[in-house]
Amino acid sequence: MASSLKLARRNIDQKSIFDRRIHEIDLVRGLLIILVVCDHIFWNLKHYGAIWYDASSNTNKAFLFFRDFFGWYWTSSARSVIQPIILMAFCFISGVSCAFSRNNWKRAVQTLTIWFLIASISNIAQIFGFFPDQGTVRVDFNIIGVLGFSTLFYCFIQNRSWKSLAAATLIAFVMSWFIIPNIQDNFIRFFGSSPVVHAEHTSYVPNFYFPFFWEPAEVFGGTRQADYVPLFPYIMFFFGGALVTYFVYQKKRKSLFRSFEWERPICFVGRHTFVIYIVHQAVLTGLFTVLNAIIQAYY
Repeated sequence: MASSLKLARRNIDQKSIFDRRIHEIDLVRGLLIILVVCDHIFWNLKHYGAIWYDASSNTNKAFLFFRDFFGWYWTSSARSVIQPIILMAFCFISGVSCAFSRNNWKRAVQTLTIWFLIASISNIAQIFGFFPDQGTVRVDFNIIGVLGFSTLFYCFIQNRSWKSLAAATLIAFVMSWFIIPNIQDNFIRFFGSSPVVHAEHTSYVPNFYFPFFWEPAEVFGGTRQADYVPLFPYIMFFFGGALVTYFVYQKKRKSLFRSFEWERPICFVGRHTFVIYIVHQAVLTGLFTVLNAIIQAYY
């Protein structure tokens, strides 16, 4: 009896959460994080598919499919277009969410702390050669860093008028499409090579690069970064999301669309995108590492 009452109360609480929140925001975030997780799964299948196919003496057709199909996907023009769109949408919807948040300072500190931990742990793992079959695991700057710094900068203008948001969005646009490309061009002109080439095989002291601006492909021992996302131009979409929220949800801070029951599980995922993003990386790394060890032992 007590357990049934507890279950009923939990269902009521979940319903109130779903009904109380702006469901279309959670829905979009849920769909986006699902696509991100699928993208990372596809990379693992491509990467390990090649290893497993070689281990099977080039006889296992399933491993061949993993290598070829997901390898095609990873280098396809479709992904080169879809992936930035997903990142833009993720930053945009995060800007929308911050416009509703009551404590963005706390959110910024939490996000930047997670980013710092990811960068530190992944660099340690790279230096000591953990997960050698994973390839590059070093992450200096990724979408977590983008969201963390975007939220931090947003905190300084969140209580100002929409004109401040518009100005921040415009500044981010100018930085993304005019200033940073000129910095890169001057860098190439001065050193006679691209920042990627110039950064190769240099040590920590002379290798000064800008993780906010561009990716140095091979640094700190000749390894690429994993999951790299620059701050620009994505911060522009973050500010754009907050700006749009000011006009779309300013008068009525409630959902603009009718909700449906089928949305509930996706909205649940959308409410926990931050945790899912962090946890799924560790889960996939551990899962494929164990699976790889089993397959290697079998063959």
